[in-house]
Amino acid sequence: AAGGSGGARARGEASDRRSALLAGGGALLAAAAGARAPEAQAIGFKKELKKRRVPLSEYTQQPGFQWLGEPHEGLKVYDEVVGKGREAVEGANLTTHFEVYYRNVLVESSREGRLIGRNATLEEPLSFACGFVPPKYTVSAPVDYVVGVGLKLEEDLATGEKYALKVYFGSPAQQAGVPLNSRLAAVDGESVAGMSTERVGELLRGDGEEGGEVVLSMSVLGGEPIDYKLARASYAVPRARPPPPPQGANGLYNGEAGAQAPAALFLAVRGMREGGKRLVRVTPDVGYGPAGRGEIPAGESFSLKIELLKVSDA
Repeated sequence: AAGGSGGARARGEASDRRSALLAGGGALLAAAAGARAPEAQAIGFKKELKKRRVPLSEYTQQPGFQWLGEPHEGLKVYDEVVGKGREAVEGANLTTHFEVYYRNVLVESSREGRLIGRNATLEEPLSFACGFVPPKYTVSAPVDYVVGVGLKLEEDLATGEKYALKVYFGSPAQQAGVPLNSRLAAVDGESVAGMSTERVGELLRGDGEEGGEVVLSMSVLGGEPIDYKLARASYAVPRARPPPPPQGANGLYNGEAGAQAPAALFLAVRGMREGGKRLVRVTPDVGYGPAGRGEIPAGESFSLKIELLKVSDA
């Protein structure tokens, strides 16, 4: 529940990404390399490491525009590859692939758009008309207001430990800097080891009144817990939407939603040419906003890579 505890789920790949995000990505890769990679793979990996990280100072500032009724300074973009095909102009039909990176870790990709069966993914290129922005990005999503600290917890089924799965934007936890994916060790000095998620939620919510104080002890990557003193307050929680109906023929698709592009993709693609690849620095207002998405916390900036596959007539 918002402000309390989230549902439990198996760790798997999400646990790997949690460690990668907290460690900056590189440490996990180094630790995981227990066996010597085949020579061809090792060479490819070295090439990846040698890729130059492009500083923001080399990005180009695009013209400003109106966004949600307010002036926007414009997006910062860098063309990794300048395409040689047709240009993306107003009204043209575009087919793209995109990848979203947070702290240099890939967290969303149209190349792994949908899980099929149990262990395979299906690419889902995104097609749209140049200049079109889906209404879901331009209409404010409905929210509910709740009182609490602003944490949604996830329980590790194997260990029973509770982690900060989501830190709600504008909440006491977000304003105090409680780290996403950090482990909750204690509430007001009381260890949560072996405690049910329902009980932890009660401790976090308290009496449900604004102003009540609570101290959360949070640990990052097994380090010593750090205390965060929070005053419960009202904050916005995006209203839950009903899940989409299952898709696919004869159960081929498992019904999980595909990769979700940020609004910045639709705003940054103009002027690219077929075959081009563009990097975009995405700010929260044209990203995943106050809700965040997956490993990207609420109100955080991230990087977007766009590949323009095809340009065709409307």
